[in-house]
Amino acid sequence: KGAFEIAQENNIPIVPFRISYSPLRQAAFIDNDYFLPHLLSLTQNDTIQAYIEFEKPRKINNIKNQIEELENWSQDYFI
Repeated sequence: KGAFEIAQENNIPIVPFRISYSPLRQAAFIDNDYFLPHLLSLTQNDTIQAYIEFEKPRKINNIKNQIEELENWSQDYFI
């Protein structure tokens, strides 16, 4: 929320982005995963690819609505 407030107060556009991985489960750190075993499995897997997708820059004029909109956009990719 803080970055959105700073952007709105200073009339600075933000550039939303999301990162996805393939295969997702091997890259994802989920629920009760333990960090060290997860990290070890990542170092042994050479088939994980990362993708970064950028949205168009946008001005912030309604922090609450725009945060919700971008949360939905970022999560919609994985459904």
